[in-house]
Amino acid sequence: MPDNVSLLPRVHCAHFYPVAEAGVRHVDDRPARVTRDCTVPADPSASAAARRFLQQAAADWDLSPDLTEIAQLVVSELVSNAVEHAGTSSTVVLELSDGELTVRVRDSSTVQPVARPLDMVSFRGRGLPLIDRVSERWGIENHSDGKTVWATLSDV
Repeated sequence: MPDNVSLLPRVHCAHFYPVAEAGVRHVDDRPARVTRDCTVPADPSASAAARRFLQQAAADWDLSPDLTEIAQLVVSELVSNAVEHAGTSSTVVLELSDGELTVRVRDSSTVQPVARPLDMVSFRGRGLPLIDRVSERWGIENHSDGKTVWATLSDV
């Protein structure tokens, strides 16, 4: 007979509630989809501001430390790219839906990002290959006045 316990998916319980006399209360009161956004400047402080914004959302949404750490890396890379290559302020949008966190960074440049081959000796050009490696999926949405680069992450 197989061990049925090992076939169960790993479950992360964000909150524990006591059993009420009338029955069991809802385990997680978060809505199915939540979003938050902020605008960061086109200067060297932008990545740090985006990480602080993400940390606050992660705490409010009770994200796991692992997901928070990966998301901080992604938001930092995307915002750094926007500052360096677009030279404009950018809007960071975080969306949590069905256990997935999507990080979006919109800037005002129509110049497309180019993923270079990973060069282990270079200090530059690692952002998009890194995002490709840590995200479930990522992409670019073009707008008439700029673009949005996004990455979707899930808790492992």
